[in-house]
Amino acid sequence: MIEIIASINSAIETVRKLGVLNEKIKDADVKMLIADLNIELANAKNSIAELSTENQKLKVEIDELRNNKMEKLQFKRGAYYDTAGDGPFCPGCYDGKHLKSRLVDNNPDFNFIGNYKCSVCTKMFKVTE
Repeated sequence: MIEIIASINSAIETVRKLGVLNEKIKDADVKMLIADLNIELANAKNSIAELSTENQKLKVEIDELRNNKMEKLQFKRGAYYDTAGDGPFCPGCYDGKHLKSRLVDNNPDFNFIGNYKCSVCTKMFKVTE
């Protein structure tokens, strides 16, 4: 975005220089074309500024929607559960990436490491009942 504004500023400076040169030529048609070009460049610069402001507002709105969409889970007994008691969900995925990843029963041979395993990150967790 900054490159576009710099480019337009450069074009405006070129138009200014053309205006100075045109003073020596005294051609009305060239003066009109330079004036029209100057107006169009100013309009483009204003449009870019408006788009930049709107873009920033939309980014803030997207962040707010993402944060509001994320369901608040409760941490208990070594894992997360939703308000309806559904769970357990992976603490690592929820804390790190805000993902609601279900924990599944682990192979009983590995219960000494953890009785549940995340279906996404594959980490094992000890969840007490």
